[in-house]
Amino acid sequence: MPLEIDVLTLFPPMVEGPLGQSIPARILERGLATVRVHDLREWGIGRHRTVDDYTYGGGAGMVLRPEPVAAALAALRRPDSIVILLDPAGEVFRQPMAHELAEASHLVFLCPRYEGVDERIRAMVDRELSIGDYVLTGGRCPRSSSPGTTSRSAAGGSASRCAGPWSDDPSCSTGARSRRTRPRR
Repeated sequence: MPLEIDVLTLFPPMVEGPLGQSIPARILERGLATVRVHDLREWGIGRHRTVDDYTYGGGAGMVLRPEPVAAALAALRRPDSIVILLDPAGEVFRQPMAHELAEASHLVFLCPRYEGVDERIRAMVDRELSIGDYVLTGGRCPRSSSPGTTSRSAAGGSASRCAGPWSDDPSCSTGARSRRTRPRR
């Protein structure tokens, strides 16, 4: 039975592009794994399909809201699913973990953007994985490397003050604090 992977992202082409090339493309063509990429805005809130909000209590950047994530997971999660949040504060993703995850039947990767996720989202996932404690533009690498590496194993084979590597402010560490969206009236 091939590994099934669902990827929730705000930028599907950033995932589809790398997975449509080289070894991941051959794995998908041979039916050794299936990857479905979903635009998280499909479960967004309101007319504009909003998926983010300002942090409660202030701070730089936007935070992914829990409501769209909960709706997306309600639609995609199965009893055999492992839901994975890609987050710099997570456990570092290494090759042995790719082999372990490749044994699963269904993985759901949640790929946030902005300044992170509302802390309530962490309770919705089974694991949190990181490719390192640094900030990437749009999170392109974790979005494509984690599903790509895992599918390969299955086949056997921001504009804030904290953006960029030049920030010395300790509060800018990716795992320094939890975040929540502001409450609605």
